[in-house]
Amino acid sequence: MPTLLEHRCRGFALRILSLVKSLPYTSAAEVVGHQLVRSATLIEPQLRAARQTRSRREFKTKIAGAESCADESSYWLSLLLESEIVDPNMATRLLREAQDLTTALTVAHQRQKRVPVMRTYLN
Repeated sequence: MPTLLEHRCRGFALRILSLVKSLPYTSAAEVVGHQLVRSATLIEPQLRAARQTRSRREFKTKIAGAESCADESSYWLSLLLESEIVDPNMATRLLREAQDLTTALTVAHQRQKRVPVMRTYLN
């Protein structure tokens, strides 16, 4: 069953897909739109993979990947906004959401770093 954060990431990806569909047919919009779709749709799979990891190190790697994708989505959205390629109302809301997701994932990653490492010893 998906977590609340995974559910938010899926909704974000779906809204990004809608935004990209509305972009004009220019080479700049196509390139940035492609990058935005790639980064926004990779957040949830990274989280799902993190839930299925077998080690703390693997978990941290997957969470860091999701965090990086959310941050990259923020970058592409801000680029669309600054270049005035997209409707500012929709893109501003999505940019805020990408920043919120990045913050949530950063907190999850940092919390994992602070948990003491459990060591196992071989006989």
